[in-house]
Amino acid sequence: MDQFSIFLLLILNGIGTLILSNYMELFLSKSTEKRTQRRISYAIYFVGINIMNIWFQIPILMLLWNIGIFFVITFGYESGMRQRMVAVIVTYLILMLSEEFVILFIGNYELKVT
Repeated sequence: MDQFSIFLLLILNGIGTLILSNYMELFLSKSTEKRTQRRISYAIYFVGINIMNIWFQIPILMLLWNIGIFFVITFGYESGMRQRMVAVIVTYLILMLSEEFVILFIGNYELKVT
């Protein structure tokens, strides 16, 4: 990957982390005591997803990483285990379906970065 692609990936993954935060807050209630834990888990998600995208690029590994870290992120919120699992599944499905929609929408166009 060239430097521009890595820069673009970092920016888009930062935006993706904010979107994930908004989805989690939609399904789970925030706790003021666990604010530091939430910030650390989102930072770990951001660093981990960037490492996965830049170096590994193995789809099954990225899938397992996302589901696992989504579940870890839910521990920064006040909720029961069932609500955590539902939040992880629904959030992942929403993000996956929106990504597939974008792929279908622009899949016929070849984008080149010069």
